[in-house]
Amino acid sequence: MVLPNLPNRNIYDEVNEDAELAEMVARMQALYPSWQPSETDPQRLSFSAVAWRLTLGKIFFNHQARNAFVDDAVGSGLRGTAKTLGVLANTGEMDEPLRERLIQHLQSVGRSASYTAYEADARRASTSVADVEITLDVAPNENRIIVNLLATEAASESRADNLLGVPPAAVVTAVQTFLRDPVRLRVGDEDVIARAATPTEYRIAALITPSTAAAAARQAAYDFIDERRRFGEVLRASNLATAMENAGATAADVTTFNVVGSSGTAILTATGAQYYDCAKNATGVVITS
Repeated sequence: MVLPNLPNRNIYDEVNEDAELAEMVARMQALYPSWQPSETDPQRLSFSAVAWRLTLGKIFFNHQARNAFVDDAVGSGLRGTAKTLGVLANTGEMDEPLRERLIQHLQSVGRSASYTAYEADARRASTSVADVEITLDVAPNENRIIVNLLATEAASESRADNLLGVPPAAVVTAVQTFLRDPVRLRVGDEDVIARAATPTEYRIAALITPSTAAAAARQAAYDFIDERRRFGEVLRASNLATAMENAGATAADVTTFNVVGSSGTAILTATGAQYYDCAKNATGVVITS
């Protein structure tokens, strides 16, 4: 029995669009020897399109595979790997200094110590916790671990401004007690604290047509935001426009106010313990027709 050639068993695939096309053409000619394609042959053009897609797929796979290894990860992949293994990136820190700190950390304490363990335990401590973000305290309690909590909509503390996501004090206390149990606490983290995130209201304005679709557009905006209420979430004005248009409206001049960055860019990006929300009232989402 003759076995076919096995694919490249290296974890990173070779990226070569021309080689992909040549392989498909050669296979077709082996099956149909009379087929001698020209540059404009429809079948060959189809193979060319497939080769391009295969190449993109291999580039993506290689990128994701590299992010699984400390020596190869870059950018956000390296930061995610570092956080999982117990090291938080400093603001503006480049890849190589972070990689060196991570390797030193692994050599000194091993892979069992990680901030993500606190995130997982915070969620286990209470079903009222919707999301968790770990930050480090500043002087006089420099580098103390702070576990910032977002609450589910149902468990959110009642507020006059209608902002959601703030857990009640009882939930914060319960999570902190759970985290400080010696069974879960890392050595040196005896003063780990849990705290509620601080909400900041942002506002959205949009011109909707027809006028009969304004109510549906507002609800669609609310639903879209609620589904993405978490730390580090990026939401763009164009995403909101699409959500409202899916509800049967035509959205124009979609604008966001009181947010991080320029108007229409990221509006749910957490800064430290802070996150962004939209009050569910007429001032939170202004829909006009």
